[in-house]
Amino acid sequence: MVLMAGCGGQDPDETAAAVPVRQVADGPPVILIGLDTVRGDYLHVAGMSAIKTPHMDALAADGVYFPHCQSTSPWTGPSFASIYTGLLPYHHGFLGGAYSRLGDRFTTVAEYCQADGYPTGGFVTIGWLTKAYGMTQGYDTGQKLVDDDTGGSGPKVTRAGLDFARSHRGRPFFMFLHYFDAHAPYLPPAPYDEMYYQGDKFAPGEPINDYLQSEENLALSGTNQGQMYDWLEGVTDWTYPSRQYPAGVSYVDSHVGDVVAGLKSQGIYDEALIILVADHGEHLGQHGLYFTHAIPFQEALRVPLIIKWPGGEFAGTRVETPVSTLDVLPTLLSVLGRAVPTDIDGRDLTPLAADPLAAGGSLLMAEEGASVGRFIKTVREGEWKLMVYWVQGVFHPTLYNLALDPGETRDVAAENPDVVARLRARLDAVFAPNHPLAGVEPLPPVMVNEAELQKLRSLGYAR
Repeated sequence: MVLMAGCGGQDPDETAAAVPVRQVADGPPVILIGLDTVRGDYLHVAGMSAIKTPHMDALAADGVYFPHCQSTSPWTGPSFASIYTGLLPYHHGFLGGAYSRLGDRFTTVAEYCQADGYPTGGFVTIGWLTKAYGMTQGYDTGQKLVDDDTGGSGPKVTRAGLDFARSHRGRPFFMFLHYFDAHAPYLPPAPYDEMYYQGDKFAPGEPINDYLQSEENLALSGTNQGQMYDWLEGVTDWTYPSRQYPAGVSYVDSHVGDVVAGLKSQGIYDEALIILVADHGEHLGQHGLYFTHAIPFQEALRVPLIIKWPGGEFAGTRVETPVSTLDVLPTLLSVLGRAVPTDIDGRDLTPLAADPLAAGGSLLMAEEGASVGRFIKTVREGEWKLMVYWVQGVFHPTLYNLALDPGETRDVAAENPDVVARLRARLDAVFAPNHPLAGVEPLPPVMVNEAELQKLRSLGYAR
């Protein structure tokens, strides 16, 4: 989006509004920590006592912890585009397929901060967050791709981020740090490697890939095909990948600890606004889906959200009310003293931080799918969650009572037609029935070279 100060870029086919610019930054430093593929229930502070996440637990103690935060999509591109803009994927248009790009007419968190005079730096580890996909808007650094490998990039992100913070010490700045290390393949380095697994992954038995590479594996439908399970070649013990995943989460937690320690050593931590959030969770066998994130069930949507306000305001607060990753941007703007735009889908969480029983609710909707003939949209209201599958123009509703069935194992749509009708009306009010895939036209396709395509195949994103 074009800013009044001339920052950012504009697509010639798009019309951009202006963001009022304040010439001198006078707010707190802002650090946004984005975790890739970290489930909201896989933190020690979330009640998963067997998993060690001491640094995220400590950050939660210094800030406000939202244990029931829901993402807008079970994959990276749409999810982070929503975090950046406060908009549902339907509204910002980054859905995948022909819709794999964020348009310049949408204002990102980095652009808001840049307009306030903040130096802005982004350090990421996956191609979805780069310029080709419209995700560098507002970054002085161009949202640097720190490492193009599928693992081991976390320490490089931390070093780049702390160097950026040090170079701007004494003045406010905005920094985004993206950590990919919990994503498959689950191969964290020692001492995290196999920290929760003591078995023999190659014991005599049937290789688990015999099933994972078969048509019985629901995760291989659509684009999730190819080499995504190569890292499990020869493994016979199903326990191994299920225990490797939390090892990756603990490894990512160590990065959070390194960032916090670095900010403290630079004298930045206390005054900073720090927001930690994940893009999506992970299927670990639930609903017949293994070691990926494909369908917007809660294991793929529930994510960690921790916000440390400047000066430790609201420290130690736990908010049980369900919230959305859509709420990250408006909360950040509120802390910076900006008015929250009325045309975004998120809400400011400051009132909930001040009073965890405050009235009001977040918009809990999520989407998956980028084909006109096949996609899923969901909405939550209280204990109810409706998932609507559109397949070749046919409406397929499934309804779950999350209070009685948090694992979403029993479809109760047939017994509750009134609830289905009410929630479908809510979906239709947001997702225009005549244009059900996205509320914007797709942008020109992203050109992906062979190396990038190979990486996407290895991660299960392309054929």
